[in-house]
Amino acid sequence: MMIFSSLYTFKPSLATTSGSDGTEQFSTAITNARDQFEDELMTQGKMLVDDMGNAFNIESVQSPLSLAYQYAFTGNITEAKSELQIASSELDSLAINLTRAGQQMAVISENKSLTADNSTRQMIAGLGDALTQLGVSANELKQNLPTD
Repeated sequence: MMIFSSLYTFKPSLATTSGSDGTEQFSTAITNARDQFEDELMTQGKMLVDDMGNAFNIESVQSPLSLAYQYAFTGNITEAKSELQIASSELDSLAINLTRAGQQMAVISENKSLTADNSTRQMIAGLGDALTQLGVSANELKQNLPTD
């Protein structure tokens, strides 16, 4: 997984000047810095989500669900059911993999033999909780798939 792939710099100058133009430039520089930081967080967050989607092969669930919808829309119920069975099987695997990864991250976050500060441990624990919850959600989604 790639997190923070690029380093960024705040482009605006925070030069001290006097008068209303100086205040406006200063405010603009602060706004630009904040916006750049927020944009970078969003970019890196999307990359993290994409990396996790690839790591857990989310497409293996999305593709048969999309096909099932298309078949059902055109009235081909037999093919729709077949794709739903594939999606159901993939959801089983996904739920297991997500839950296992989440539980492993929780164990890692509590491992005192690893050198990590509290905020890093909290982040790992939070990611572990999120993955575990995604596993539960995948299982619930499977339970809610139509069977008839």
